[in-house]
Amino acid sequence: MPPLIALFLRNAVIGFALAAVFVAGLVVFNVAGLGALLTKSLAGLFGMGVLTFFLGLTFGSVQIGIAVMALGNQDNPGGGQRLRFRREPQPEADAVPVRVRAR
Repeated sequence: MPPLIALFLRNAVIGFALAAVFVAGLVVFNVAGLGALLTKSLAGLFGMGVLTFFLGLTFGSVQIGIAVMALGNQDNPGGGQRLRFRREPQPEADAVPVRVRAR
């Protein structure tokens, strides 16, 4: 498997695991009555699954984004273009008062 795909899958699984822990915490600590609602309802298990799935998509996407942005460019470890193209500071212009008529 290509290393980038493995990186995506690993971080997606981490995101889904974090979502499962988060939903378990919501249910156990009964945040805003959500735990009681999900455990006493007939469709509570379905609701827990849907909540876990969509939070897993969100957390997995965030994890993948963090992993991608943490990747470095091994070809140019010294930095970006800012170091290469330095501009000299421009002198500040003098302020000139301008009269404006009010109508």
